[in-house]
Amino acid sequence: MAAESNLEQHFILRVQNAELVGKLRAWLRDKAAVDNISLVFDQCTNPRWGALTVDGVQHGVVLQDMPTVVESYKTLDDANLVKAADIGQVLLVIDPDVSDQQLPFESPDGVTPPMRKARARHFRPPINLPHAVMQDAVNDVVEMLSGRAPDGYTFHDVEEEFVVDPMTGEGRWQQVKPGKQRAAAVATADASGAGGGRQQRVAKRKTKAAVSDEDEADFDGMTESE
Repeated sequence: MAAESNLEQHFILRVQNAELVGKLRAWLRDKAAVDNISLVFDQCTNPRWGALTVDGVQHGVVLQDMPTVVESYKTLDDANLVKAADIGQVLLVIDPDVSDQQLPFESPDGVTPPMRKARARHFRPPINLPHAVMQDAVNDVVEMLSGRAPDGYTFHDVEEEFVVDPMTGEGRWQQVKPGKQRAAAVATADASGAGGGRQQRVAKRKTKAAVSDEDEADFDGMTESE
């Protein structure tokens, strides 16, 4: 707690040494008053390096920037949560066998398992593409938005229908067969009386056939009357 500003300062403590982890967790679980612990940073060489002393044993510490900001909350009644601070740095207590000078000042991982290697996966360097390639992609998008296919591509309209299996009762979308598509086009042309291209020609042929049948019926009637 900063007395002059009355603001809480939060950070995440990440410990590599398993023995030290067990000791710190036991202190937190028992809510014990701890006096034999200190944290000092090197203000001369690099303020990101420091030392954590616990029970007279010194451990190296490095201050790292997290990939994203993490919110911390606190509660007074174990029911309602109140946001306390935004955390953007983590204190990494390194193992004695690891040199702190080999560690980066940017943490590659977040707090939770899904954020492992988040900096490498989500913050990759931008892809450097030539300007001509980017312009070609923009032109292709403009062509598609205008209803035209880009150079070297063609558009194909695919009609699908929802078919239910009578045995299992399960349905799925399937592509309509070409013959069925033509039959549907003919039925549409007959119902509307107009169509385009093939549909118009088919409708016209059917009209001629119907007229021919009527002529034959009139001819038969005249024959019977005679």
